[in-house]
Amino acid sequence: MKEYIKHFQYEIKNTVNLKTNIKKYFDTYNFKLEKENENQIIFIKKWSFFSGYTLNPLNLKTKIDINIHESKSISINYQVTSDGFGFITPIAFSSFYECFLSNLKLFLSTKKSYVTKNELLIKSAKKKMLFYIGLMLIGTSVSFFLGHRLSNLSGNKLLYYFGFIIGVKITTVLINKYLIKTNTLKKQ
Repeated sequence: MKEYIKHFQYEIKNTVNLKTNIKKYFDTYNFKLEKENENQIIFIKKWSFFSGYTLNPLNLKTKIDINIHESKSISINYQVTSDGFGFITPIAFSSFYECFLSNLKLFLSTKKSYVTKNELLIKSAKKKMLFYIGLMLIGTSVSFFLGHRLSNLSGNKLLYYFGFIIGVKITTVLINKYLIKTNTLKKQ
């Protein structure tokens, strides 16, 4: 499965309580502080079996490495991974992650509330995820039906289960290939 890996560099005008504000921002979305030192903060979200079917892209396995520079800038390495069978690629949500971090920059620079903007982003991403899950269910149902028909015609009951398993896998692969291709083309 392809990972979403992106590097961001932001100039920050207001560096008062910078680390505290960064921690507040990510704490709002239940990211765990893994490491903190003078010029670096690392946040993570751990993988779970249901990560691939979560509607909120912020709940996928994530590592956010933030480096604070003396030149009033921060660099962010944002990495999202979805592992396993039946998962939607995080690349499908690349614009979501970019907006999420742009809202961080806005918050750090102006201290304006980010909650409403991020709630709208999350709501939109959840609708997108529901659409992809719906496509997976349709593809799986079609292959399940074909497996059932082949099972009845051949008398081999294994084709019934085989159709279901292959349907989930093929549908997921096709959706992810499409999402990777379209999101990669948008960036060029």
